[in-house]
Amino acid sequence: MEYNIRFDGPPGPKAGRFVEVENEKGSSVNAGEWIGPDDDGSWILRIRPEHELQSRLATVEADLELCKKWLRDCHKSKAKIGDRCLVLESESDELQRHCESYISAYDAILADLKIMEQKLNDLQVENSRLIRIGEERHIRAKDTEEGLMEHVERLQAENERLLRCLADYPAGNQTEPDVKAALREVDGGKD
Repeated sequence: MEYNIRFDGPPGPKAGRFVEVENEKGSSVNAGEWIGPDDDGSWILRIRPEHELQSRLATVEADLELCKKWLRDCHKSKAKIGDRCLVLESESDELQRHCESYISAYDAILADLKIMEQKLNDLQVENSRLIRIGEERHIRAKDTEEGLMEHVERLQAENERLLRCLADYPAGNQTEPDVKAALREVDGGKD
């Protein structure tokens, strides 16, 4: 392989400046490496031997093939990832629907619990009211029962007295005014 070193002017006291190294087809090539600057400020273009360049070209071509393979693998992976993303999107939509369903069910249960709590509170209030009424009635009934018992006992005592008065009356032990006085006492002072 031949190399052409291009300058922007002819040789001479004011020589042209370096432009590039080209192959036979005029394409720019990396034929070596720049070294410098030297102590005098100059630069050197070290051109490698052709077999070294061919070896380097083979390495670059192998690297290029490897890169192409990696690129193909990347495209395949990208397609797989795309497919997986579609599946995940679908699963995500399904989960979203389930979550919305669960949230609706939770809200309904929560509303039912609030209603049940209110009913329980109402029942507790009603139970307290009924207990209070029952206690009041019990107290009144007890008072009434005690009052009735006292009244019955009083009536029995008065009845016994009256019976004694009447029993004594025909025998002549009681006079009519005594009997009337006893009757008035039983009737609460009425004639």
